[in-house]
Amino acid sequence: MMPRRFRAADGCALAYRDEGEGLALLCLPGLTRTMADFDYLVPHLPPLRLIRMDYRGRGESDWTGAVTYTVEQEARDALALLDHLGVGQAALLGTSRGG
Repeated sequence: MMPRRFRAADGCALAYRDEGEGLALLCLPGLTRTMADFDYLVPHLPPLRLIRMDYRGRGESDWTGAVTYTVEQEARDALALLDHLGVGQAALLGTSRGG
């Protein structure tokens, strides 16, 4: 599945994948990693809605400059993605900085 993109409030295009149905599981990768880190999990998970994203400046998301690469901005982007998808509640799975 090819990533889709949405625009954050500041215009940054962020790449994500959204597949499956049921409980939403938002996967957040580590500092220099991408949503592809969670690909190996797919066959091992029960049926659910798996949502993965690339943070700004990583993978297929836009570069917006080092000053915008903060945990606070990444959290805002993750919440914006959930809002964009109409997800009111999600479980989280993070690795390293994404955790």
